[in-house]
Amino acid sequence: MANVPSYMHIRKYIIDMVFEHKDSDVRIASERELSARFKVSRTTVRNALRDLVNDGCIYNRPGRGMFIRATNRRNDSFSLLKSYKIILLLDTGKYSSIDGFSMKLLSGIFHVFASLPVKVQIVNVVGDDMVSELTVNRPDGIIWIRPSHSVLPVLKKLRREVPVYTIGDVVRGNACNITLDYVLAGRLLAAYFLDAGRRNVIFSGYESSGVRREVFRGWSREFAARGIDFPRKFRIDTSEDITEKIRLLFEKHPVDGLFSFGTETAAGDRALSLLPEAEAKRCLFVTDDTPFACCGVRHRPEAEVVLSPLRTAELCAENLYRILTDPAFVPREVILKPEIVKR
Repeated sequence: MANVPSYMHIRKYIIDMVFEHKDSDVRIASERELSARFKVSRTTVRNALRDLVNDGCIYNRPGRGMFIRATNRRNDSFSLLKSYKIILLLDTGKYSSIDGFSMKLLSGIFHVFASLPVKVQIVNVVGDDMVSELTVNRPDGIIWIRPSHSVLPVLKKLRREVPVYTIGDVVRGNACNITLDYVLAGRLLAAYFLDAGRRNVIFSGYESSGVRREVFRGWSREFAARGIDFPRKFRIDTSEDITEKIRLLFEKHPVDGLFSFGTETAAGDRALSLLPEAEAKRCLFVTDDTPFACCGVRHRPEAEVVLSPLRTAELCAENLYRILTDPAFVPREVILKPEIVKR
């Protein structure tokens, strides 16, 4: 645990005391003693103790020092009932902002947990040893929303210590994963355009890994199944200037459709706004279900492919709670079917 921040070592030490002394308020070491024991500044100790006071784990008796709050554990419903501590993480685990996509999934998780003896903590990891930092607070379970490819080794190690459910990860055959058939989503998307007689369609927002790659894989398969070659020039990567690339494609080719992932919808809208209005209206525009995708856009998409249904978050919370409370429950990977809906 050498790479875990110093205040986390202090926090673990105090929390261990809380678990060991459930029936009596016990005095903890002073700031000076803790500073010497953990070889850190008194400021670091003071910050750790302040957070523990805010969490209700310890309290101050003027003139006597800090004490663990055993009475809190003895009397509240989270002690009298069996309660569970759930940690939530997003993306890389060091994600500090929550956008509309995350809010949507969090609302599904909170909807399930609100009536259960569960406490939820959204965590941003600050140290390099992610496993130690996440397990130091003794979570009963972890939910990771769309984990990035870079944290897959961390997930593997964490799952040896604590149940970890993932939402929106690609299909990996892991029992604790609630996801969508993203390849099928890509096929449905391509079919939506092709059935409407649109063949010169731009696929905007491609990435070489994760969900977007899987969607494009299905997209390509549907074109191939119909004997149509999808030109590489109509695929735009997130690393490119999407607005400019779309504008140039319209200038050089008879483009009649545009798919954009929600976070790039504004770029697609700007590109359409540069075209003559009649030409822009002839373009069939489809996006995904990112909540904020159409905020302020001039050219509203005709339809959306649902890549993040609220049910994924609800199932994740329900199944994690079942793992914690029902010894007979055997988890399995849940793969929901995508759909395309009119806006």
